[in-house]
Amino acid sequence: MPGSTSGTRPRPAALRVAQGEGDGPITLSDRRAERASADRPALRLVENGSPILIAGANTPRRAALLADLTETLPAGTVFEELSTLAEVLERAPASRMVILNGGLEDVSGRALMRILGQRHPTLPVISLELPNPDDL
Repeated sequence: MPGSTSGTRPRPAALRVAQGEGDGPITLSDRRAERASADRPALRLVENGSPILIAGANTPRRAALLADLTETLPAGTVFEELSTLAEVLERAPASRMVILNGGLEDVSGRALMRILGQRHPTLPVISLELPNPDDL
């Protein structure tokens, strides 16, 4: 007859679970975890990575902070000193964090923190500026 088959029907493939070296069988989730970890690149220390921005209008104070951080943080940490709003806004997207040592030449530290928080909400910003007594 046309369109008929020879009487053998395809059988579904049998699913066998191989015994692993652990206590139980290897499961599908184990295989996915293995594959996912194999796809991830190995962690490595990146020297000369994203810089830490040190921003402030007071040059001697900024230099003293840079000297302290250079002694404290690991060798290979990259720093950049900035004194204007334009410099900070230009470099912030490619930086690891911003440390404000007071205000800048053209904006207060508080205003700069607000601006950076709006433009780069995940960028860590640390202010070393003393609070105004009126704000306490």
